Amino acid sequence: MKGKYTTIFLSIAALTVPLTLILAIFLGLIFAFRVQHSNSASDTLRSPATTDTPGYIFVDLNPTYLMRVGSFISLVASKLVVFAVTLAMFPLAAALLDSSQPGGEPSKLLTPYQLLLTLQLSSNGSILSIWDWIHYRRKHAASVTPISRPVSKIAKTAAAATFLG
Repeated sequence: MKGKYTTIFLSIAALTVPLTLILAIFLGLIFAFRVQHSNSASDTLRSPATTDTPGYIFVDLNPTYLMRVGSFISLVASKLVVFAVTLAMFPLAAALLDSSQPGGEPSKLLTPYQLLLTLQLSSNGSILSIWDWIHYRRKHAASVTPISRPVSKIAKTAAAATFLG
């Protein structure tokens, strides 16, 4: 049991730690290169352009550098979706392992088509695989073979990851 929770905790850390570090570095760069307007020695030399505008932060950085950092952040964020779907696979893998062991309940195993849909959702999470899952769910809502709860969680995670980013 302890190993399972350690693996889940490490997977959650793999989701949050990289983005938190990148965000902290990005904010550190912005505030380290912040330009603050100082008061001039004489009122005759002061222009309206030298006052700080509320709601804006002026930064003395090359825009290309900021674009590279932003591009890297989006690259890392897109790869973290894979970790989220993998994390959602843990309960299903545990349930399938328990059901396939001697003394387990074979009725809780997935049908071949449910397994296909689950693998499609976990491998790419495309809109087409989500549509196939929704179609299957509506068609077999009152079916003899119930859809397991972990499989539904994987479908919801894949749908959220697809539609949110």
